[in-house]
Amino acid sequence: MLVLINVLVFAVLSFFGDTTNAEFMAAHGAMDWVDIVEKGQYYRLFTSIFLHFGADHLLQNMLILLLIGCRLERITGKLAYFIIYIGAGLVGAVNSVIFTLGASPNTVGAGASGAIFGVMGGLLFCILADLIQKKRHRVEEIGLTGMIFMVCSALSYGFFSNGVDNAAHIGGLIGGFLLTMLSRLLCKNR
Repeated sequence: MLVLINVLVFAVLSFFGDTTNAEFMAAHGAMDWVDIVEKGQYYRLFTSIFLHFGADHLLQNMLILLLIGCRLERITGKLAYFIIYIGAGLVGAVNSVIFTLGASPNTVGAGASGAIFGVMGGLLFCILADLIQKKRHRVEEIGLTGMIFMVCSALSYGFFSNGVDNAAHIGGLIGGFLLTMLSRLLCKNR
């Protein structure tokens, strides 16, 4: 469902304009310093996680989401997964405003990658919890080494590429880890 929403939003925006144009994207809900910080348009923290700069950006994010999202959803359940995805996306967006837009106020930010890194953070928590509890049934096809490699390679790509917002990625990763931990704790207490 999340992939479908992202694709539909992209299709609608592509019909009306150029999704690679920062000005067009800012006019349609992407994050920028002036609108969020100076004008108080905080809804952009949410809308930006469903916007993508071009088909390549969308395709890359949705493929990763399809590959790993179903694993976390299977472990946490649909509602918790949705909350983790949106929550991590929001944490990533706030982190982006503080560190990326704060350092370069003319930057325009958008993309689901903070939320996707949140899914990675959630899976990382599940793998670590399985190891600590000596369980190997939930995510054994990935493993700790595989998950750490995935996170590190995705982050390193951001550090060595222009136009990639690693502040959003790191915020989403931490947000997803913590939200998954909270979700698992609340489920145990029921």
